[in-house]
Amino acid sequence: MEKADSKNIFVHSGSIQSGITRDFLLSEDMKLVFHAPIEKDYRDLAKFRAKFMEGYTATYPDIHRVSTIIELSKENKSILLTSDARKRAFVRLRNKLSKSFELVQVPHHGSNNNLDKRFWLSLKKDNKCPSVFSVGYQKKDKLPKIEVVNFFHNQKFDIKATNNVFGISEFYNEDNQIYKDHSNLLNIFSTKKNSTLKQKNIIHFGDQHFEVLF
Repeated sequence: MEKADSKNIFVHSGSIQSGITRDFLLSEDMKLVFHAPIEKDYRDLAKFRAKFMEGYTATYPDIHRVSTIIELSKENKSILLTSDARKRAFVRLRNKLSKSFELVQVPHHGSNNNLDKRFWLSLKKDNKCPSVFSVGYQKKDKLPKIEVVNFFHNQKFDIKATNNVFGISEFYNEDNQIYKDHSNLLNIFSTKKNSTLKQKNIIHFGDQHFEVLF
């Protein structure tokens, strides 16, 4: 354990190569934990990048190998931020997160390829824990997939999204009361502070800034 500065912030370095995560103590009761990537992920990415650069493969290496999985915890509660983490990262974490989660981000905009069902089935969570789909209108990928939305709904997660597109619009029919009772602006557990939105008809509707009531 190493003291980082005079504000009582500590860093637990551990052995990333062996898969032990790094902990950042933000205050007496709040901690930031990086569960991914680990050193092996960086080494694998470097190996595949070298093969690509040397012409042994025409496939560009998947940079999602080093996507982050971050847990922010306070006392016995946590939130989970998953970015574009690959399925194998969640396989490593099966049954290893002990706290109850009050908010989770669905990985990679709700792609089937990033969903490890066994991880999510083993995760402890609050009743109606929000599962947030960070999505935009992209015809090529058509994310999130309705199968992923249905999976989180069936596991008693509350479905939230940044945009009403593809699998979200399939799940929430705008003419149904269930859609009217659920805002895709996440306002049940956060307060919207500002937006870079300048016009309505742009792909991702601008950056959104939310202050989470943690």
